[in-house]
Amino acid sequence: MKKCFLKGLFVLVVLLPATSRAGPIVEIGLEFVGFTTQIAGDPANNYVTVSAPVGSLGESFSGTAHAAGAALAIVLGFGGYDSDSGSWSANWNARFRVNQPGIKVAIDLSFLDSGWTVSSGWAKSDESTSASVSVNAIPRLSDHQSSSCNTFSLDCEHASAGGNAMQIVLDKLFVGQLIDISGAVSAAASASAGPACGSPASMRTCLGMGFGQSTASFTITAIPEPSSATLAGAGLLAAGAMLRRRGGRGQTNRR
Repeated sequence: MKKCFLKGLFVLVVLLPATSRAGPIVEIGLEFVGFTTQIAGDPANNYVTVSAPVGSLGESFSGTAHAAGAALAIVLGFGGYDSDSGSWSANWNARFRVNQPGIKVAIDLSFLDSGWTVSSGWAKSDESTSASVSVNAIPRLSDHQSSSCNTFSLDCEHASAGGNAMQIVLDKLFVGQLIDISGAVSAAASASAGPACGSPASMRTCLGMGFGQSTASFTITAIPEPSSATLAGAGLLAAGAMLRRRGGRGQTNRR
């Protein structure tokens, strides 16, 4: 009787995982279905990249956004005036579709933004940076940094930086569910120098410079999630092992 019961348990354990909704991911857990960007500034320093083209299927995708720029103002010697300013940014939205049942999704997010300003003589400079990342329209990471220098005679230098990282996990997903990862990075800088950079006896150079850069990145990964049927199969295995052990003890006692 016990042998028949154990055989039945074995059959159930073999068949249950096949009927469960969790299966192994064979590079089809996610589908990259949409990507939009808005870039302001030199594309060599302001851009968004994603590890695969739209339409790709896979277990994991990653992306990076970057914005950077600088402003420079310089007056050599006595007199004159110079100024410079700029604003740079990169915005994006990447959309993914759950393409396989029985998975959860881990999303790793990070950012780093920093800036630097310097001035000497009759000059001033400012910079500011920002970064933000959202998942399904819910803000997850954000930061703003700034620094400034304003001098008439003494030199000035100021730097600022910020960074953070986190992971969020989405579960109870269904096939066809969409996941949006969006964000924005920006950098702005301004500088001015003059109009009085010393005197005829002291031809001092006036210099103002601001620099900022901001980077954000994400990785989205599909992870197999054991279903209730698979867990039940594991429980049946454990029950069978206990029955077998008890049966062995009973035979020993009868001897």
